[in-house]
Amino acid sequence: MAERSKLRLLYLSKILENETDEERGLTMNELLDRLAGFDIEAERKSVGRDIKSLQEAGMDIRLKGSPSCRTYHLCSRLFELSEIKMLVDIISASKFLSEEETEHMVSGLEKLVSARRRSELNHSIYIYDRAKNENEQVFTSVDRISQSMNLKQKVAFRYFDWRRQGETHYRKKGRYYIVTPRFLCWEEEHYYMVAYDSEAGMLKHYRVDRMTEVTVSEEAAEPEAEEINIAEYVRKNFHMFSGKLRKITLRVKPQLVGAMIDRFGSEVFMHPIPDSEDYLLTTEAAVSEQFAGWIFGFGDQVEVIEPESVRKFLGERAEKLAVRYRKKE
Repeated sequence: MAERSKLRLLYLSKILENETDEERGLTMNELLDRLAGFDIEAERKSVGRDIKSLQEAGMDIRLKGSPSCRTYHLCSRLFELSEIKMLVDIISASKFLSEEETEHMVSGLEKLVSARRRSELNHSIYIYDRAKNENEQVFTSVDRISQSMNLKQKVAFRYFDWRRQGETHYRKKGRYYIVTPRFLCWEEEHYYMVAYDSEAGMLKHYRVDRMTEVTVSEEAAEPEAEEINIAEYVRKNFHMFSGKLRKITLRVKPQLVGAMIDRFGSEVFMHPIPDSEDYLLTTEAAVSEQFAGWIFGFGDQVEVIEPESVRKFLGERAEKLAVRYRKKE
């Protein structure tokens, strides 16, 4: 009898989660019918006690309606519908997830809302005509990387690039990389592992969806020289391409102040230039080809003022582009 009572409580919670929300409820008779469908016999009093127990356990179950038609509603959940919609959109847009993984995760999120409201998520699920990742090992790779960090061991893997017609080409002639993972991060629609390469003596970045055969190495991890501020590190490395970290000063048009804050954070040092609408911004950035592309993307709205070495670096890149696209005589 006690076991049936536990089952009744379990099924009752599932019925309320699946079929009710703040607008749609079930009467006591409907609850009894639903339980009977699971071969659970119950009385009004016992179900009333069960609902009280669920309320005491934290479920936001409320009684609504007139005395002649009382309905029970589960009015709040772990996530609001708007939050579920946002998560569904983010997962659907994530290129590092395969179609199968995307569908699996979205199906799981759907179960967090009532059946009546699941149809409201449908508009979000397939709105992205995006190229999805074909590497089905991403979740396993993330798990192995996390394990290696917890165990303070190195991680071993093979790493590939895409070639024409979707062919994969392994770097290092297919030999394994063995590095010390520092952290995982999300940047520019991709999942990256930032790791210390002891042979090169520097941090390197690897896209997780291009890693295969990831295993926890038997080698102990290299000790961490200094703690890394992950958010700051990602901001300074454009598109996760490494480069020499330099202190730079930019001259920025007022309409791009927001773009600078989006890139470098709200605490970036910025002040107006006297007798001008422009601003001077001082920060640190990893100077790379991707940094140059980011600067050039703003046209004449942003100018690197100093250091001179970075101005020279950008000038040389700009001249190469000009030569390539200049009209031939």
